Amino acid sequence: MDEAELESARKLLQAAWRGDAAKCAALIAEGVSPSAFVHGTTPLHEAARRGQHAVTLLLLEHRADTQLRNYDGRTPLDVHKKRYNWFGQWLVHLTPASHDAWAALSARTHEERDAAVEAARGEWRTANPQKVA
Repeated sequence: MDEAELESARKLLQAAWRGDAAKCAALIAEGVSPSAFVHGTTPLHEAARRGQHAVTLLLLEHRADTQLRNYDGRTPLDVHKKRYNWFGQWLVHLTPASHDAWAALSARTHEERDAAVEAARGEWRTANPQKVA
């Protein structure tokens, strides 16, 4: 990643952190990857961590990678769960927007994980053909 791309990725990360959906949409339209990995995190991690629901949904619409792990080894869904449920106690009242963001993030995470598992199974089957007697 060259210096200009890195600077654009930083701007997207900052806009996601602030919850500026319009700025995020503009940067993505300019060609910045919604899965840009900067300083050990992604815009989706930051939006989930800060409860920026509109930005979370926007990044998911633009196919941000839900399987990337941040500097703590957490996926965006893990970060979102931590924000809203610490040791089984609800710390923040869930709103319809936070529920929608969680549902979309959860669905995409499971879809991508299932696709990765199927791809790995396909590769294994190709490398290890089973002979039927």
